[in-house]
Amino acid sequence: MKNSISGIRITNSTIDSVRGFGVRLESVSSGLVRGLIIVGVDSLGSEEGAGIKLVSGNATNSFANLVRNANVGVLATGTTNARVDTNIVWRNITGMRIVGGATSSVAFNDLFDNTADTIPIGLVNPGGSSLTMSNNWWGDSRGPRQSGTPLATGDSVVGAVTVGTLRASPLFNGGTAAALRIVRGNNQTGVQGTALAQAFTVRVVDAGGLPVNNVQVVFNVVGGGGNVSPGNATSNTSGLVETTLTLGSAPGANTVVATITVSGIVIAAAIFTATGT
Repeated sequence: MKNSISGIRITNSTIDSVRGFGVRLESVSSGLVRGLIIVGVDSLGSEEGAGIKLVSGNATNSFANLVRNANVGVLATGTTNARVDTNIVWRNITGMRIVGGATSSVAFNDLFDNTADTIPIGLVNPGGSSLTMSNNWWGDSRGPRQSGTPLATGDSVVGAVTVGTLRASPLFNGGTAAALRIVRGNNQTGVQGTALAQAFTVRVVDAGGLPVNNVQVVFNVVGGGGNVSPGNATSNTSGLVETTLTLGSAPGANTVVATITVSGIVIAAAIFTATGT
C-alpha cells in the first residue's frame, strides 16, 4: 500500500504476506498509520521489506501498530517532525531503521526478539545525526545490549542512538505460555569446571510470540556432568528466566534443557549447549 496524499489516514487494517513493503507513505504531510497488524514482509527489488515505511514527509506518525516477520519493522528516512510511538515490533530481522536528527519522537515502543544473523537488532540509525529515544521496552527491563550493561539481554541498538529512559515491562503481556525462545547464552565455550560467562536466558512466549510472566521454567543438565543455578525459576514481566551453568569437570560438550510442564506434560522446551575446554 503506497500513498503520497497529505493528510492520509491508514488505520485498523491487517496486511499479511506481502513483498516490498506493507505501507509506504512518501512526501506526505500530517499522515497517520495507526492500528495496523502487519505480518510477513519480504524485500522486492530496491524495497527493503519494511512493514511501515515513512519517506521524506513532515509530521507523519506511526502509532499503535503491530509488526512482525518483516525484514524491517518500521523504517523512517528523510522525515521531519515524525513520531514513531507505541508500536509493538517483534520477530523481524531488524526492528526499526530510523535515520536520526529529524524524527521528533521514538517512544513507548516494544522492540524485542528481532534477530539479524542471530544478533538481536532492535534499532539501527544509519545516519550521522544522533537519535534520542525514551520509554521504550527492549525485551528486558535492563535495556538493550550495550557495553555499559553487560547483563542486559534486550535487542541491540546500532549507530548514534541515545536510549534514554527504559520501560521495565511491555505494553501487553501474552496469554497462555506456548513456547520457550532462547534469548542469549547458547553455544558458549569455557574452562571445564567453571561457570560460564553468560547466563542461559530464555523467554516464555505465547503462540503469537508475546512474553508471558509468572511461568515456572525448569533447567536440567542432561549431558556433560555440570550443574545449574538456579534449577528452576519463574518468568518475570519480560517473560525472561535465567540460569548459570557450571561446566562439568571433563572437557567436551555440556547440554542443558529448559522446560515448561503443565499437569505433568512438557509443553515447551529449549536446548542449550556449551563446551568445556
